[in-house]
Amino acid sequence: MDPFNDYDFYYYDNYDITNNSTDIIYFKLTKNETKIFVIYFIFIYIFFLIVFLHYKPLFRFLKIYYQKNKIKKKYDNIQII
Repeated sequence: MDPFNDYDFYYYDNYDITNNSTDIIYFKLTKNETKIFVIYFIFIYIFFLIVFLHYKPLFRFLKIYYQKNKIKKKYDNIQII
């Protein structure tokens, strides 16, 4: 079959469905779908990049918070007036 057609999927000729089938069915995206997929992937990548760069101080804050709790547990019996 022609691999450069506009069908959603194509497969080899004489495709037999058996229990021990080793043939591969290829899935072909149209040009429009590939465009959408690439744009979507780039959008997700940029989104996560922005989120991680923006909330980098958050990790520092969590680290400080954890250390404060450790100190509190250490001096739990001491009452500060």
